[in-house]
Amino acid sequence: MARHFGSEAAQDLKKRVLFPHRRRHRRGKRCGSCHGGAVRVGAASLPKLFLVGNPNVGKSVLFNRLTGLYVTVSNYPGTTVEVSRGQARILGRSYEVVDTPGMYSLLPITEEERVARSLLLSERPDAVLHVVDAKNLERMLPLTIQLIEAGLPVILVVNIMDEAEELGLKIETGRLAQRLGIPVVGTVSTTGRGLDELKRTISSFSAAVPSPAQPLQYAPAIEEALGKLQSALSGDYSLSRRAVALLLLQEDEEIWRLAKAKEGPRFPLLRDLFRQLRQGQPAPFS
Repeated sequence: MARHFGSEAAQDLKKRVLFPHRRRHRRGKRCGSCHGGAVRVGAASLPKLFLVGNPNVGKSVLFNRLTGLYVTVSNYPGTTVEVSRGQARILGRSYEVVDTPGMYSLLPITEEERVARSLLLSERPDAVLHVVDAKNLERMLPLTIQLIEAGLPVILVVNIMDEAEELGLKIETGRLAQRLGIPVVGTVSTTGRGLDELKRTISSFSAAVPSPAQPLQYAPAIEEALGKLQSALSGDYSLSRRAVALLLLQEDEEIWRLAKAKEGPRFPLLRDLFRQLRQGQPAPFS
């Protein structure tokens, strides 16, 4: 859809917005430790913590710190991509923890990214821990923005703080949290530094409904179209309605199929509204 607006902001929209790819998840093989059988994970009643982030940011080390020795490992259906799951006990409450495959963007290129995105959009995590390398924060924050725009409950985990400090870098996590509108915690997963603070953040974050982060503002023409499409949506989506509207503007075929299923008899009105917006004609939705 961005090409129809023909503006720099529209090109920016195309770069940053996500393209969900939904699949059904199922279990695979189970593995554990020589010290005993594998624990039971994935209980439907447990709140879910998802770890997401680029490869080589210490995500799996943090997963092991949270879950301990026993995990289940399964190949995602139709792929050879492994997904690890375990349980964490945080301040008296149990959680299911999912270590998603490495990803650079919610706009997938690799099979690993497609699997990670599918898990995020199909399982509705209670908290998404976006683990980033403190040394490369600027390069990794675009994914943070995508997760926020998707309406996902994000906690930013700035990991490998020790190496950043050795390079003379100072990360002001409090200021970053204020700017992003989400919790930010500095950690060193290899030593456990910051782990207690992260657990407290997870506990308080899960106990209350987080305030939505301030959305990014696009060009006026895009914002107007987003507002109209958001007002037209009435279905129950795993993403925020703003994120769904962004995807509809991108003419994502899978999201349009999802909207058809979710909106039911209102879908033709939504489709007609989109066509009128694309042509630059005013089209109040009724």
